[in-house]
Amino acid sequence: MKNTVIIGGGLAGLSAGYHLREHEPTVFERETEIGGLCRSFTQDGFTFDGGSSGNTQLDPYRASQFNLSYENYFSRSGYVSLAGFYKQVDNFVIIENVPTLVQDDFGGTSRTVKQPQNAGKGRIYGFELGGQYAFTSEWLPWIEGAGVAANYTHSISQSDQVTSFTTRASIPGVARDAVTGTLFYERFGFSARASYSWQGKSVSDGLYGSTFSFPDQNNVSRTYQIFQAPYGQLDAQLGYDFDTHFGVLASATNLTNSAQHTYLQWENQPFTYDQWGRRFFVGFKFKN
Repeated sequence: MKNTVIIGGGLAGLSAGYHLREHEPTVFERETEIGGLCRSFTQDGFTFDGGSSGNTQLDPYRASQFNLSYENYFSRSGYVSLAGFYKQVDNFVIIENVPTLVQDDFGGTSRTVKQPQNAGKGRIYGFELGGQYAFTSEWLPWIEGAGVAANYTHSISQSDQVTSFTTRASIPGVARDAVTGTLFYERFGFSARASYSWQGKSVSDGLYGSTFSFPDQNNVSRTYQIFQAPYGQLDAQLGYDFDTHFGVLASATNLTNSAQHTYLQWENQPFTYDQWGRRFFVGFKFKN
């Protein structure tokens, strides 16, 4: 008789075990509870229920926007730009924990499921500064092929999303300040690029949603905003083309080993912490 072994007690593993039940399978799960990403767990008095789904009733994202920009090409290899923008968002989308009743043989079990929901209207306005310059032999011969680019965006957003602490919350995912700076070099088949990106705090637009509710010390339910803390990371890429057909490249993401984290309303109330680490890639390219 062959032994049937299933690795993982998530939904896929449990489903496989059910359909292979005549073989009396053994399910291995490293966690103390089964369910995978859909399991519930309690920590520090909070119960977290898993699960996610789509939403067939979701209205599309709609917006009307206006942009005005000015660009000055002060040389053959450089420019600066200034742009102002205004966007009226008629229907933006957020992730919410929706109480859902799942029917079973015992009358049903209620759990919260992460689901995209229409959150209302809002507006975004601000300005953007940008520029780029590539050095030429006329400036410094030994630095020809090198260049620099930078961009700064200042955005202000408001919406009709309500929490216990505001009636005009910011639109999720829109940071007030965002900066990107890039150094690059391309010459003799060799290419190199290093880019640092940073953005200030913003209302979370991730899988955790933008709000979280729980009772305060007086047992009164309050809705807290989930903020994404300021975050910056450094990425780099190197490449070399041997000829017009073949080349090699290597890239690294998050060389600063930065971590992303969120907090509830105030910075002294941490909510989530994601440490992705550094990631490296090596490859080659070929074209005929």
